[in-house]
Amino acid sequence: MNILLTSIGRRYYLINYFKKNLNSNIKIISTNSSNHTSAKNYSNFFYLSPKIESKSYLKFILSIIKKHKIKLIVPLIDIDSKKLSKNIKMINKYSATLISPPYRIVNIINDKFKLYEFLKRNDIITPKTYISKKKFLHDFNKKKIKFPVILKPKYGTSSILTIKANNTNQLNIYYKYLTQKISSEYFNKRNHKQKIVIQEYIKGTEYGLDLMNTIKGKYYSHLLKQKIHMRNGETDICKISNKKISQMCKKISELILHNFLIDVDMIYKNKKFYVIDINPRIGGGYPFTHIAGFDMIKCLLDQVYSKKKFTSPYKFISKNKNIFVKDIQISRIV
Repeated sequence: MNILLTSIGRRYYLINYFKKNLNSNIKIISTNSSNHTSAKNYSNFFYLSPKIESKSYLKFILSIIKKHKIKLIVPLIDIDSKKLSKNIKMINKYSATLISPPYRIVNIINDKFKLYEFLKRNDIITPKTYISKKKFLHDFNKKKIKFPVILKPKYGTSSILTIKANNTNQLNIYYKYLTQKISSEYFNKRNHKQKIVIQEYIKGTEYGLDLMNTIKGKYYSHLLKQKIHMRNGETDICKISNKKISQMCKKISELILHNFLIDVDMIYKNKKFYVIDINPRIGGGYPFTHIAGFDMIKCLLDQVYSKKKFTSPYKFISKNKNIFVKDIQISRIV
């Protein structure tokens, strides 16, 4: 009956969000590959995990599921979603529910070029993206695209190693730098020659979207946030937006088939939303949604533990347009 939060990192606040909606009989178990996390102070049980890419990781997770009678598994980083969704049959043997899109979808959205092709194929507006520098330079010379452009790892996360190039000289320098740099990053150790994407730069207003489906994978609701300040890929300051994007949300929900929450990064320009990235998990900006009054975690737990049925979409409109700031809490972990 308990809940497992994997790769908890510094997101101790999620433990509190879950706990306040649970009775004392349901425990929160968290894992992390580093012992340096304040989640140890908030979880009922905490375990130091092997690295996700290690052969022992899945066995480790399954042992916790069995030991603590886990009902709900919530991965909190992308590569964890991919690893666990790929092994969903083994998880299902323990009657546990994994909060994640299906593996075939996670495999697409974790790859920035596959995601571009997927969005384009399904008529969702997204910046033009190249996996080949040669193809980009060809199109540039044909005036089909112009500088600046964004360079980023094909399998990147949290805006790590994302660089803007303003001309061909910068493109060549940054491309070489990234090629050398990402070979040492664990999330890019793949047998692929092409590890970098070159993406059209869209100058506009950045937004984050919390997009919620029911546990059955049907669109339920969303909350849109205008990003005011970012740090390491996460939003520090934002403003709740009531822009009308329900039809777009429903279309993305039908494509991703997630059973709780995904995080969508977008840019608004000329009355159009461009989808930049999709994360198959609770995003770093979720606390803003929670503080604004939309307790999406309660909606999830009501379905899992109270068996409430959400038969129609829910429209949440913030009653205020306050700006929200993510604060920093310091806690002792040893």
